Amino acid sequence: MRRNASSLRLALTLLLLAGLFFTAAGGAMARGDVVAPVAQSCWGTSIVEWTFTGDTITPSFGNGVINGVGVDAPTFSTSSDNPPAVSYDNWDTSSSAVNPGEYIEFEIDTTGRTSINLTFTASRTGTGPQAFELQYGVNGASPITAFPAPINVARTVTENELTYIYDLSSVTDINDESNLRIGIFAYSATSTTGTLRLDNINFSGTCTTLDPTPTPTSTATASPVRSVIISEVAWMGTLASPDHEWIELYNPTVFDINLAGWTLTAADGNPTITISNGIIEAGKYFLLENTNVFSTDVTSSTPYFNYNNTSSLLEDNGETLSLVDTRGDTIDTANGNGGAWPAGILTTSVNHGTMERWGTNADSDSRWYTSNSGWTKHDIAGNLIHGTPGGGNSSTPTPTKTPTATFTPTITRTPTKTGTPTLTPTRTALKTVVISEVGWMGTSSVTSGNEWIELYNTTSEPIDMTGWHLRSFRYNGEDFVLNLDIVLKGTISVRKSDKPSDPSGYYLLETSENAVIFDNPETEPDGQTYSGSLYNSGEILLLCSTLSHCNINTKRQAVDFVNATLSTSGNIMPWPAGSSSTYGSMERKNLTSDEPTSYYTHIGENPRWGRDANGNPVKGTPGHPNWAFTVTSTPRPTTTPTRTPTPLPSAAPILVINEFLARPGADWNNDGVVDVYDEFIEVINAGTVNLNLSGYKLDDEQNLGSAAFTLPSQTLKPGEKAVFYGSQTGILLDDSGDTVRLLRASNNAVLDAVTYTIVKSLDSSVCRYTDGYGSWIVGCFPTPGRPNQLTGDRFPSTSGGQPIPVCVLPDSVPEVFVLAECEESGLGIWNPFYWDASPGEGNAIWQSDERDKWLVGYQ
Repeated sequence: MRRNASSLRLALTLLLLAGLFFTAAGGAMARGDVVAPVAQSCWGTSIVEWTFTGDTITPSFGNGVINGVGVDAPTFSTSSDNPPAVSYDNWDTSSSAVNPGEYIEFEIDTTGRTSINLTFTASRTGTGPQAFELQYGVNGASPITAFPAPINVARTVTENELTYIYDLSSVTDINDESNLRIGIFAYSATSTTGTLRLDNINFSGTCTTLDPTPTPTSTATASPVRSVIISEVAWMGTLASPDHEWIELYNPTVFDINLAGWTLTAADGNPTITISNGIIEAGKYFLLENTNVFSTDVTSSTPYFNYNNTSSLLEDNGETLSLVDTRGDTIDTANGNGGAWPAGILTTSVNHGTMERWGTNADSDSRWYTSNSGWTKHDIAGNLIHGTPGGGNSSTPTPTKTPTATFTPTITRTPTKTGTPTLTPTRTALKTVVISEVGWMGTSSVTSGNEWIELYNTTSEPIDMTGWHLRSFRYNGEDFVLNLDIVLKGTISVRKSDKPSDPSGYYLLETSENAVIFDNPETEPDGQTYSGSLYNSGEILLLCSTLSHCNINTKRQAVDFVNATLSTSGNIMPWPAGSSSTYGSMERKNLTSDEPTSYYTHIGENPRWGRDANGNPVKGTPGHPNWAFTVTSTPRPTTTPTRTPTPLPSAAPILVINEFLARPGADWNNDGVVDVYDEFIEVINAGTVNLNLSGYKLDDEQNLGSAAFTLPSQTLKPGEKAVFYGSQTGILLDDSGDTVRLLRASNNAVLDAVTYTIVKSLDSSVCRYTDGYGSWIVGCFPTPGRPNQLTGDRFPSTSGGQPIPVCVLPDSVPEVFVLAECEESGLGIWNPFYWDASPGEGNAIWQSDERDKWLVGYQ
């Protein structure tokens, strides 16, 4: 049933950005809403995206409107510390709850979409809003309906800002909604000058088939149309001048599309046309002209962009053209297979004509023909144009109208045999899957061709990698050359345990099924085989979810990359680790870094997994946690004799929160008492250089609870940890939920932050799994100062072997309950012995666990 026009009201409140700091740039603007007259088509998963490049509120992709309601008009900040973003200030300071008259509103169209997701990064000044609610409205209603709990929200922390990923797929009201409004209601600002800063706002959703005019009798499957297509190419120019080239674009969708920032590029780079502005309306055309090509009978009725570059012309013997949007995705091509132009005739011929496209199907030679129109439009000199600029292309071509020898179309052509193009996968976030180990040297001197590459899932969800590519590039002395192009075809699971023998979370690529052999099927990881071989001299590896971002110039838009730092002369560096003489694999210790010091050569020590084709142990850990994770010494250099390290700029120190315990049930600080002072926060040096802790602070939720604690002057080497107990810091974490924050001491900027909810049991910590770079896991076994674990039984020893009394009440209960149950007069008052005689008497069977508050009776 179609939803009604009224709005519903539910609640979801999330803690926001406690203490996040940034400096906004730019002065105040006049109040008012900013409207972007842009639209999108149902193409891929992204619906609309704002990156605010160029200090504009216009979406960088798709259709959307941002309105600031009750706050100052948007300003923009762009600097080395603050990338392009939009800022709003003048928030209400009188209330710690939502002000219904103050919010940032997004107006979007989700027609043909389900499983809506919202992603954005956010930060604030010290006096800016500290919390927010998300609300929505449908059918054009104001956003007064809060999202129902539970909503899955993932957060990742980088310096000075948080990235929020909302999975709104359970809220079906917002699916297929032509006028959806979503509002961010921020509140609890402490000053009207406090600012909320947003960036990289992206709405996405699963695209369903849009067919507004279906033909019930048709049985053929229609090919998906391009969102914008290259519909006509005048590579031969006009009669006024062969340099007066022009290209026509057509929008076959039902939405207007903003072309600002899109590029149309020839394969050799000449020309490269960047469209600085322009809207192509639904079902209409847009012209790209090289200088003033047309008379007013064209320009008065069709929008156009003059790229004015007669020194950069199309080749008469053929070029490949690509239309690329602001995300770097290739939307369409012309003459995509290269070679001579499939149609069009030079103006030196009496039969000259433009190259026109037939239909909206995928680009192929058979889709192009030479224009045979009844010519009515004129060039700048008043000559008739043998083409259809700004209008529908010629009728279906016939042989008599196009005598060109290169292509003789006939009226009998039919598109029904054209294959349905495969949609390009949506780009996946950086480092969700990483290249964690590479056996570029093979497994032994006689099996050097048995190479392998290991992938690792850093997230808490399985990831379908079908259609992804793992590519390698080598340098031939002049150019970067594509070597391997492995098309992935499986799902990489999540890491399910901390057992070294468990292969979950890993995916192994092998040159043959026997490249690495596992004795026990339970230790064999998922994976696939591939063909080809890596060069021992060194290559760049790219893991890509979309081909449009799979080259060395766009490595930071790929999912992951390895050995991608070029030498000072612009060449590929040798492999940073691994040995072609000892056949030790190249293992990655810091999965977030591609610096040479992040890689280690396996030296044959345990752990090691798998055997080569001759039954010998592999010097590596294919499909299992890396040996390098256990190494704390300086990485062993590669044995490649020709390697000449190039001095690199000093790496930035990386300190992160690694584990914390909010509700202890054991004497973790070994003071002979089990109390709140056994709570701890552990930090780890996740970088590749030494760092001193004196430049950092620990704190809980801002302006609430404990005071911040400045860390002592102590140097941590890469991979080393430091543990701080409540007895030392005075930071007491609330059992009912709190935020743990790592701050820069100089300016209180938030470097890392983790928010948790109610802690239901004793000695259940929150940890990164694995240490330093892994996903946050709730319910770890406490391991202060040791590698994080999901399970364990290594509790601290007790004095004299006697158990220490433990108050199992949470620290958030009223003090009178603590006095009644946990002090001397009330210890054990919950024990059923005092109420029902001895446990087990009668029909009741009592089961107890020293780490739970209540004994449980079963009849």
